[in-house]
Amino acid sequence: MEAVDRVVVERGVAGLAATACVRVRDPGGRSVGSGFLVGPDLVATCAHVVAAATRSDAYAASAPPAAIAVDFPMLARGAAYRNATVHRWVPIDDDGAGDVALLRLDHPAPPGA
Repeated sequence: MEAVDRVVVERGVAGLAATACVRVRDPGGRSVGSGFLVGPDLVATCAHVVAAATRSDAYAASAPPAAIAVDFPMLARGAAYRNATVHRWVPIDDDGAGDVALLRLDHPAPPGA
C-alpha cells in the first residue's frame, strides 16, 4: 500500500478534511472565514475572506499586500498559527464570478495537517 493510501485508510476522508481546515483571522484575532490546505504551504480560500482579514476590497484588481494570520483549529494538540501572503488573487467580478485566493504560508503547515 502506498503512503498516501495508508494515510487515507488510517485517518479516513473526514479526518483528512478536518485536519486540512484552516481558519483565517483579522488583525484583532477574530475569525473571518476558512480555507483548506491544498499543498504543504498553500491554502485555498475566497477573496472576500482575505478582504475581511486585511480590511481591504474583495473587488480590487490587486491583492492586498498585508500578512494574513491563519491557524489549524482541528489539530489534536490545538491551533497552530502561521502567517500567510496572497500567492494568487481572483477578485470578485461584477457578475459575481471569481472570489478566489491562494495563500502561501510563511512556514509549511504543522505536522498532522
